[in-house]
Amino acid sequence: MDHYHRSAQNWFSASQIDRRTERRHDQDWLQSQHDAVNSAFILIHQRCCLLNVEATALLQLPCAIDNIQTCYLGSHAGHALFAQTLSAEHANQHAAHHSGRWLDLRTIATTLSADEAAICAYAVAIANWQQQHRYCGCCGSANLIQHGGHRMTCSNAACGHITFPRIDPAMITLVQHEDAILLGRQHSWPERRYSTLAGFVEPGESIEDAVHRKVQEEAGILLQEIHYHSSQPWPFPASLMLGFRACAASTRIVLGAELQDARWWRLSDFEQSVRNGDLLLSMPQSIAFALIRDWYQEQTGQALLELVHK
Repeated sequence: MDHYHRSAQNWFSASQIDRRTERRHDQDWLQSQHDAVNSAFILIHQRCCLLNVEATALLQLPCAIDNIQTCYLGSHAGHALFAQTLSAEHANQHAAHHSGRWLDLRTIATTLSADEAAICAYAVAIANWQQQHRYCGCCGSANLIQHGGHRMTCSNAACGHITFPRIDPAMITLVQHEDAILLGRQHSWPERRYSTLAGFVEPGESIEDAVHRKVQEEAGILLQEIHYHSSQPWPFPASLMLGFRACAASTRIVLGAELQDARWWRLSDFEQSVRNGDLLLSMPQSIAFALIRDWYQEQTGQALLELVHK
């Protein structure tokens, strides 16, 4: 499978939205989409989305809530889709009115379809960016929301600084040596939870350099080669995970300050530990799970989810 299709399989990556980026500058066109009879509006509040009471579907309202800023997400299933961000007062009111439930993205990832989960991740990421950039970073004046919610322009004409949505690139890698993989755990994680190593890319650093640096910092392991696997938007709050597979040039673990523990898991030990609950993996919707899943399938021809659920 190629990189594109692997990325498309990652959760929060499977939205069928056509973002129509070329039309965002056209205010008249955006207004016509907003007023169209078949347009739909989803509601956001504090990184949560409003779902039906059973938490099985994203609520898409037929009309906008008056006097609340809308963000154009794109065209979806033949209609324009917008998001609106509500205050706490409005959030409680509309949840009751529409018999809905506010759910955070991590919960949504386990209840919604891949398409709707990706829509929620997109909408929450834009809403979070707007909330954090209400004021100009250069002069402190209020920002104006433009281009359907995808651009901020300083209201001070003498400044006019323009801000676009920001994401934080982060590497995540599965390190392998022969039939063993390297997994680590952070101090704050639940007991027995281990996962792949990850970290943010620093200014002036390539993503490949970040892979080498973070693995050495966290576990003292040197790498001899790395290969790109896939990517995943991870809006907690604004990351883009860039996944890699890496081969270790050394195996002696020297823990850094960020990890509580790290160890090599040979295939037989990995299988036994997962079966008896001594090893808890990341949620199946994460790219960390996808990296381990593909390695396990290559080694055994079996599905990792079947092992986890035994």
